[in-house]
Amino acid sequence: MRSFQVAILVILLTGCGDPQQPEIDANLTETTAADASDFDSPTLPTTTEGKPIDVQSDPGATYRLLAKSKLPNGNLEVISRRDGPSGTSFARREVDCGSMTFRYLGEGDTLDDAKLDSPNIGEMSEAMSTSISGEISRFACS
Repeated sequence: MRSFQVAILVILLTGCGDPQQPEIDANLTETTAADASDFDSPTLPTTTEGKPIDVQSDPGATYRLLAKSKLPNGNLEVISRRDGPSGTSFARREVDCGSMTFRYLGEGDTLDDAKLDSPNIGEMSEAMSTSISGEISRFACS
C-alpha cells in the first residue's frame, strides 16, 4: 500500500510544473500567421445596404444594421453585418429594448447562415454599454 501512495505522489508532483510556465506538447507544430488565416471569415464586397452603426468597442471594423423587426413577444430581431480585418460576418440577435438585454439567435459568414436558428439559443444577457452587442442593441432600439 505504501508503494502505491508513493507512486501517486510521484505522479502528482511530476505533473505539477511551474504555473508560470505553460506546458508545451512536443507533437504540436508552430502556428504561423498564414495558418491563422484559415480561421478568418471570407471578405465580401463593400455594401451600402442598411444603416451604418458606430461601434466604438471594435474600431478596426465597420458595422451595418441590415434589418430589424418586431417579434411576437415584443422584442426586436436585429440583423447586423460586420466587416473587419478577419473578414465579413453576420449576426441575428433578439433584443429587449425595455430591459436592454439580448441573445444571439444565429450568426455566420453569410446572411443565410445568420438567418438559421443557432442550435444553442441561450438566455437573454445584459447588453453591456461597452460591448459590441450593447452598442448594436442601443442603436436598434433608438
